[in-house]
Amino acid sequence: MNRTLVTFLGRAPRDENGYRTTACRFTDGSCSEPVAFFGWELARRLRPVLYLFEAVITRLCQMARVEVQDFEGREWARSNYEERPRAFHDERNRYRLLKNLRNQVAHGTRPSKGEVQKVLLDRNRLRETLESLWQAVNDGDPPSERTLKHSRG
Repeated sequence: MNRTLVTFLGRAPRDENGYRTTACRFTDGSCSEPVAFFGWELARRLRPVLYLFEAVITRLCQMARVEVQDFEGREWARSNYEERPRAFHDERNRYRLLKNLRNQVAHGTRPSKGEVQKVLLDRNRLRETLESLWQAVNDGDPPSERTLKHSRG
């Protein structure tokens, strides 16, 4: 389900508390909850992507015994994980999807990957994808010890 924004925040009337809020109306007839500006509604759905990817990077740092605050160490742990040959395609695909979603959200660019476009354009699909990725990360996959051990083999 694609949703196109048909209303923009303009000069909205003040509410009883003196705040200017508006709801965003989409072509499918749905509306968001009243928000102070459109970015808040969008950010509420996209922020978990950033946090989830950060959780993966943090776990990679822990597995590599690298300080999370050490930027060079973080980068090494991430690139080391990404460069390893992978026998576990499901884990690789989940990691790539999460990384691509994170990049699109963080940089605000138009998604170039078809799957990422589909996920970001559909609120329900985004929720389902994030729930699935969260469960996988919570279960330790990605990143998994088995991938790192298998790759060292």
